Amino acid sequence: DEDPDLPPPGRAWNAADLRKKSNEDLEKLWVVLCKERNMLLTSRYHHKVRQTDMKYPERYHLVRRSMARLKQVARERELFEARRTHERKQLRFESLLRPPPPPPPAPAISDELGSSTSSMQ
Repeated sequence: DEDPDLPPPGRAWNAADLRKKSNEDLEKLWVVLCKERNMLLTSRYHHKVRQTDMKYPERYHLVRRSMARLKQVARERELFEARRTHERKQLRFESLLRPPPPPPPAPAISDELGSSTSSMQ
């Protein structure tokens, strides 16, 4: 916060952008957001002790909003995977309950004339 040329903060991550990220990227972003949040909380504390104004105090809220959205996207993925797993288990279970298909009909036996026994009635 001592840097007078500190650029204004960007925007919070939106859920649509986060949904495009891989799970690995979301984990990395979570770590970055946690570090940023902790840095901002520390900075806010030091400014409060010194009774000075923190530059761009809204950064903390942007980080918190991003974290909340990231958690929302992670939860959506968890629910999707849970549903998929449940559906797979359900299909497996239903296939076990389904009776086996009937055996195929036996082939017709032909006599010496080439006609089948089923047409001899």
